[in-house]
Amino acid sequence: MNMWGRHVAGSGARTLSFVDDRTFWSSDFAQLEAAKTRSEEFDRLFQFKCSPAKSHIACASGAASGEFATNLFGYTVSSTMTLIALSYNLDDRCPPVLAKFNLAKVQTRMRYIKVVPGYFYHKVMHIRRLVLPMLCWAAGFSVIPKEVWQNLRKQVYSVFEAKLLHDTAKCILHEIMGWTVDPHFAIVWSHLCAFIRVQCRDPGFQVVGGQWYNLLPAAQTILQELGWWHSDDGCFILRADHSGATRHFELGVDNPCVLQEWLADWHRARAVRNCTRIGKRLHRDDDSLAVGLDLPSPPDPSLCLFAGHVATWKATGSIH
Repeated sequence: MNMWGRHVAGSGARTLSFVDDRTFWSSDFAQLEAAKTRSEEFDRLFQFKCSPAKSHIACASGAASGEFATNLFGYTVSSTMTLIALSYNLDDRCPPVLAKFNLAKVQTRMRYIKVVPGYFYHKVMHIRRLVLPMLCWAAGFSVIPKEVWQNLRKQVYSVFEAKLLHDTAKCILHEIMGWTVDPHFAIVWSHLCAFIRVQCRDPGFQVVGGQWYNLLPAAQTILQELGWWHSDDGCFILRADHSGATRHFELGVDNPCVLQEWLADWHRARAVRNCTRIGKRLHRDDDSLAVGLDLPSPPDPSLCLFAGHVATWKATGSIH
């Protein structure tokens, strides 16, 4: 479809194609009309048939272009459109979502992983291979709603609850199983990897949008959530550390493991902060009861690796 795109683009409209899915758009009515004419010329030349039932017009609700295009093309009009399994809502500026994401299927896989016999780290690998790719395959372009990854995070906890004490702190569990199993961590890390890939693309590969932070719809959303930012030229991702100093990561130059550790530290600080025993004082003040030391909570933010817990877990055979 490269030739179709080149021919239709002669109208001034922009084009996009993937296999047999073709899209063109413009804010100029004359360009849209010319693009439609050129597309029909191309179809007649190669004896293609464009099915009206599989075609539609996408524009913001109430836009005058919708009525114009409907009269011109005869297609149905909608404020949403689906391209390559991503659903775009033209009434807002939010990044697209996965059009065919099946939460019930993901939850079913999690239930099977929980009940199928296997070692602790076998279940970790099952989650990485069978669940997380369903969330991360369109990283950089789509976002997963907060309620979805929060629900899946609880299901990840439930997979391992039979092998842990009931009151095991979640921040310790994350260190034992590895942060890459956490749905939110996996999603955000996939986005960061997409930023690196686009920044490192071949200079001859020109795309509409320029820098990766303009090209990838989810870029600004992810960076804002983390409290990070990018340099104007897109070469660096920056953050302020706990002392207020600005840290720099150069995309395509620095080791991605550095960026992954930044992300792990971001999650660690929040996991410790959300730990019930830290966020809420549970010490009993009744002298007639057995009590332990009334120790202060660690300062916020705190980064706890629980390396002793992890080493003990791996060394005692508790992985079964």
